[in-house]
Amino acid sequence: MSSSIRKVALRGIKGDIGFDRLQAPVVDAGGLREVDVGTLRKLSAEQLRKRYGIKLSQIQSSCLVQFKGSEKIVNMKPLISFEDLEQYLPARWTEYLVSGLHFTEPTPVQRAALPLAFSGQSFLAIAPTGSGKTLAFVLPVVLKLYSRAMTIERTVESPECGRCPKAMILSPTRELAVQTCRVIQNLIDNVDVDIKVTDISRLDKNSDIIVCTTGVTKQVLNYSRSTKSASMLGETILSRVETVVFDEVDALLDESFIKESDLVMSMCSAKQIMMFSASLPARVMDLANSLLINAPVLKLKSTLAAADSIEQELVHVANEVGKLTMLKQLLDERQLLPPCLVFVQDKDRAQMLEKYMKKNISMKGSDKPVPVGSLHSGLSPKNRISNLNAFRKGDLWILVCTDLAARGIDCVGVRCVLNFDLPTSREAYIHRIGRSGRAGLKGKSFTFYTEQDKTFIRVVASVMKSSRITVPKELDQCKKINTLDLIKHPPFRRPIGVLEGKAKYAFMKQRADQKKVQAVKKQRDIIKKSKKMKAKRKLMKASSNTVS
Repeated sequence: MSSSIRKVALRGIKGDIGFDRLQAPVVDAGGLREVDVGTLRKLSAEQLRKRYGIKLSQIQSSCLVQFKGSEKIVNMKPLISFEDLEQYLPARWTEYLVSGLHFTEPTPVQRAALPLAFSGQSFLAIAPTGSGKTLAFVLPVVLKLYSRAMTIERTVESPECGRCPKAMILSPTRELAVQTCRVIQNLIDNVDVDIKVTDISRLDKNSDIIVCTTGVTKQVLNYSRSTKSASMLGETILSRVETVVFDEVDALLDESFIKESDLVMSMCSAKQIMMFSASLPARVMDLANSLLINAPVLKLKSTLAAADSIEQELVHVANEVGKLTMLKQLLDERQLLPPCLVFVQDKDRAQMLEKYMKKNISMKGSDKPVPVGSLHSGLSPKNRISNLNAFRKGDLWILVCTDLAARGIDCVGVRCVLNFDLPTSREAYIHRIGRSGRAGLKGKSFTFYTEQDKTFIRVVASVMKSSRITVPKELDQCKKINTLDLIKHPPFRRPIGVLEGKAKYAFMKQRADQKKVQAVKKQRDIIKKSKKMKAKRKLMKASSNTVS
């Protein structure tokens, strides 16, 4: 059967998108060359999980007997090779993975997650960046539709709904949603199935898979209610979704997205929920538990460690001006090799650094400026996609980004990542540097820090230690801080370059706001300390009265 669609409709993008072939990761065979496959097949499920570094637990406790169908899950063996997929996939699909995409062996997360996903089990998978999580949920989603003979059921109650979507993939950013669409479209084009992928902003009755952000979903639902067209766009269609995938679930269940995610899930009657992320903070785990009750959790390696393929280096600079000097030095000495991602704290600093680099940093041996662009929320969706595609093609050597680009964006061949501004959490650091060293390639990350940054350098130092990288004792002994406060109130930083006009006004306003925040925090600390002293005096007085 020929595929009926060759494009993906995405909000704000006009015309067709040219999808390049999905670059296949070159992964380690997991020792298969040293051990006969037949020998591995004789191992138990527990022995195979231990071999591949897979930890199976429960989202609420470590007691496996509380699982629904726990015995079946515990005894479910991880994949040994792609040949094992033949029990789930048509032969031509497996052939395409091996011959077309040149996959050698499943990655650890694919070994662990695919059997659970194909069985219809809900689960949570935590694995390092660049470990092949996208394919681990794309294959089961597409196969589920294929097994329905590539058609969606028509019901007597709602015949006008026709071919309603049965799967929805939620992403925290638009760029990650676009990338997921590229992967799905590449797969369905090459295995020759009739499945339509669409963004929810252009949802119609012939959609099969929805790939979207939670924000767009909320807009469409609100629009459908206001125009009384819910039967076409809102609750009726989403109520037929059977499989929901949370890509980068730690972001989707964070404070910024939790309301939208909750709204979407309230409209779905999903029988299977799959959650994937490179990290999962403890504060988000309780929210995940409300959606996945007694579900299995797959953990691969340490959630606070970066991939082994990434070389990490800390670079001390005196101040913000020193960062610019060191940036130029790293480029001149060819230590910071393009294609390169440079991460900054916010969109204003991204604009400043991009402008500074275009004016002051040129290619070695030439007067031409280094090809540099930016990726942040201040750009229109069209410009963000344009800059990202230009970076992928090599038209841009350096992309100055906020944490918007740290979430799952896969640019094959990124050699270096520079944290121009220190990240505000361990998870942000892991996601940032994880843009390099993907698909089995080597990567390198540099992290600038000033004297001011030493107050929260442990955010980075703890991850480096988990990755078995030596950290200077003075940094390792720095005081622990509350990362939640740091995320809500990031450190004040001086502007990059010379400010004029609106930029100068914005900087002055930011500095004034920062001083207000610091004053309120100082006053709160004083009150807290005063209350403690009063309570202590009261206790001492009560003790003395008791003695007398």
